[in-house]
Amino acid sequence: MSEKHHFCYSDMKKIHIFYEGETIMSLFENDKKPCPICQSPTPKLFPTKIEDKPICKECDNKISMENKLKNALTLDALIEHLAYREKNAQLHSTFSESRKISTGLFGSAVCIDDANRLWYITTGENSPIYHFDDLLSYTLLENANTLESATPKGRQVFHGVLENRSMFDINDSMQRFNNTLQNMNGQNRNTGANGSRPAEQQIPAPVHTLCLKLNVENPYWKNLEIIFSVPGVFDNDLRRFYVDYQNKLAEAGEFTQAFFSFFPDQTSSSNQGISHAPSAAFSVADELKKFKELLDVGAISQVEFDQKKKELLGM
Repeated sequence: MSEKHHFCYSDMKKIHIFYEGETIMSLFENDKKPCPICQSPTPKLFPTKIEDKPICKECDNKISMENKLKNALTLDALIEHLAYREKNAQLHSTFSESRKISTGLFGSAVCIDDANRLWYITTGENSPIYHFDDLLSYTLLENANTLESATPKGRQVFHGVLENRSMFDINDSMQRFNNTLQNMNGQNRNTGANGSRPAEQQIPAPVHTLCLKLNVENPYWKNLEIIFSVPGVFDNDLRRFYVDYQNKLAEAGEFTQAFFSFFPDQTSSSNQGISHAPSAAFSVADELKKFKELLDVGAISQVEFDQKKKELLGM
């Protein structure tokens, strides 16, 4: 390379190549193709394109909609969407949080403004805000099975893998679990030819997915999801899994109870088969009953039961 031909790093956005005092090439920024929305420089590598025209990163980051809508977006529709997003940001400035429920420290959270009947799921900066009336229905799924579903007309609650079992079912399940563990322990006593013992087979968790699906009325979002982390089976202790999973169901119940509160009261008796009362699955009385059953069959200790009782009763 000639001594007159050198690189000059003038800023973080461009690399300029000079030859004899004149710029002959600029990398990274695409000055020849400004954003059609705000006229800012667009990325030269892998830009998001609308109607085959690249847009800048700032405009791209403001887009919040389902992928199928984004893929069919036009420039006029994008301008309309960005105006909607600006109004959404203004709603955040006046949002008065009265309730908040979350799935954990780093999980999803739902923020509620009861005075203005607004809510949103935390998804980052300027999360989409919805009105109570925008919620059309919700469904709580355990694996692929419905645990609870609701619309403004009422709510239905169903039995899950471990939810609302009778005493006979609990005893039967635990007996089978114990038999499985005993058989596995017997196998582990047999050593191999080299004196080593075979690895203990891990019992899979009876439930691997717990998901709350929301159907909303919104021009950019129709379906939302909240995922709950399901506890695993540690040391093949299925009884402990049962207790941990009951706690996770109670957590999910806080969400469904909150969303059900968005619906107006329905007193019509024409909706047969639909429950309008709060979900019995998550009431304090039934929670106490379930833990008492676990205590009676020896699944939990008296100390654990007393601690859970204090938590449920707020003592």
